Amino acid sequence: DAEDELRHVRRLRDGSDVDAFVLIATDHGDPRIEWLTDNGVPFVSFGRPWGAELDEPRHRWVDVDGRAGVREATEALQRQGARRVAFIGWPSPSGTGDERRAGWDEASIIPAGDRSRYSRATEDGVAEGTTAAEALLTMPDAPDAIICASDSLALGALMAARAAGLRDLPVVGFDNTPVAAAVGLSSIDQPLDEVVEAALTLLFGDSGSDVLPNPDSDEEPTHRLLVPRLVERRSS
Repeated sequence: DAEDELRHVRRLRDGSDVDAFVLIATDHGDPRIEWLTDNGVPFVSFGRPWGAELDEPRHRWVDVDGRAGVREATEALQRQGARRVAFIGWPSPSGTGDERRAGWDEASIIPAGDRSRYSRATEDGVAEGTTAAEALLTMPDAPDAIICASDSLALGALMAARAAGLRDLPVVGFDNTPVAAAVGLSSIDQPLDEVVEAALTLLFGDSGSDVLPNPDSDEEPTHRLLVPRLVERRSS
């Protein structure tokens, strides 16, 4: 967990083994971010400072706009004729998960009062995705498409749809994993090469060799929000 990781961060820093850190999987009130910022240790994170000011000048971050990605996928399914696009995501608060659900909510043409019926929150996993999709597909006015916050959830939803005899039910995941490509699952692709390039550029600056100190309030914006893209395959 974050506290255990922070113990390793302190050990590495105290031993002068590292000059800077790249964090992943940021969360609300992330203690790693607070410690690195307060101690002036250079770092950049893949993930926003959830629950804090996004333009905090002392925190460099790179993230993928999950809201935009899910919004694009929802709109694409609706253009194909889907009228009841459901969403399976993670329990709130989850910075990344809440953003992805917000994209679905913004694009959905389901009446606002009915959207909660077409949304499920569960822990990540194939089995969990199957269970959530089964509940959705037994509704009297069942969804005619499903978007998930991850490929694992989407794979489970795809299995549930096929078990119910709905082999043509569109299903879309998120992350565009190799498994998604192997089974023909449509998915929202994160531009990870661009993420890495942006993170290292923020950390090393134009020189590409000297680690920059954490920025202060006088510097230019030090974050990058990248746009994902929908990769369509057989499942949609």
